[in-house]
Amino acid sequence: MSSTPSSPSSMKKDFSIPLELFTVDSFTKSPFRGNPAAVCFLTDEALVEKVDERFPSDLEKENLYKLIAREMNLSETCFLRRVVRLNKDGDVGGGDQEKRFQLRWFTPTVEVNLCGHATLAAAHLIFSKFNEQSSEKGQNVETGGPKRLVFETKSGELSVEKDENDSELLKLNFPAGDPQPVKIPTHVLLNLLKHLNLLSNPSNMNNQNSQDQIDSIVKEIILCRKTKKLLLVVKELRHVLKAEPNESALLSMNFESDDLQNHVKGVSVNMPVNEMDTESRNELKKLVGNDIEVDKIDFVTRYFSPWNGIKEDPVNGSSQTSLCPYYSNKLGKQKLVCFQASKRSGILFVEPISGGRVSIGGYATTMMSAKMFI
Repeated sequence: MSSTPSSPSSMKKDFSIPLELFTVDSFTKSPFRGNPAAVCFLTDEALVEKVDERFPSDLEKENLYKLIAREMNLSETCFLRRVVRLNKDGDVGGGDQEKRFQLRWFTPTVEVNLCGHATLAAAHLIFSKFNEQSSEKGQNVETGGPKRLVFETKSGELSVEKDENDSELLKLNFPAGDPQPVKIPTHVLLNLLKHLNLLSNPSNMNNQNSQDQIDSIVKEIILCRKTKKLLLVVKELRHVLKAEPNESALLSMNFESDDLQNHVKGVSVNMPVNEMDTESRNELKKLVGNDIEVDKIDFVTRYFSPWNGIKEDPVNGSSQTSLCPYYSNKLGKQKLVCFQASKRSGILFVEPISGGRVSIGGYATTMMSAKMFI
């Protein structure tokens, strides 16, 4: 965990550089739902020159990005820079069909290596801008503009494409995780369940009661070391909905294993829909509303990451890199639909694809545009 950034000495009092900022609700078609992310465009050449002149070092830029993310106070703020790559013939790689950007993601406290909903937000805005340009030129917005965006990130190249049948549905191409079953000592698992508010009677614990409670809640425990996410597969929908993390307790928790201590930076509490009883399905239907039919949903999740400064992520894309291969294998399906059951809620369309990758699809809604002066 990095220290809190201080205002850089290069920050001028005249606040003469206007940064273009947007907020977008990702993984939803509806305002005030899904997962909000802030997107800062650093794509205008003149603007970029001013920023680079005032913040010349990588450390100064990183400190600036942290301050902006803290000011926006959303789970993630991402920063876009246009990238031009020339091919061997001296032409722009990808031509009009592909556009490239450098993309970085920051929580209010740290930079992260991967973020799904902020990537979706950035792609949604870029495609929207090209749609506006096509419309102004009298071109068909469905066929004009790039078909594919490529983001150069700390996790490698990530691409986003429009769905062939629905141009508003965007598909993120992310590296797949490596989810594997993991054993956690009983007393450590009890502490984890306690800190997630999942124990029905935490004050009355003996050996038999402890094991009985675990058996009534937990079906399977999966660890993805690649993405540092723990998947807690539970037996009932009420366990997914009841979860309420104690942030300080989770942050100070001793897993008594270097493997777990180093590889748990987020927890997904989840379960498959096909194992829900009628009462749970009716409860899920109330939560989903008219967004999608319950029978089309394959699994339900909530995601907590106090290790990254996020108590609960309303809709989390990066955890799908682990959830998707796990549920694809368990359910014997390629195309899966996930409902994230946070208060804001959201829907993700996921699918394992070739090359050890995962397709994460979703809709997005632009909520706000503004300028921040630095």
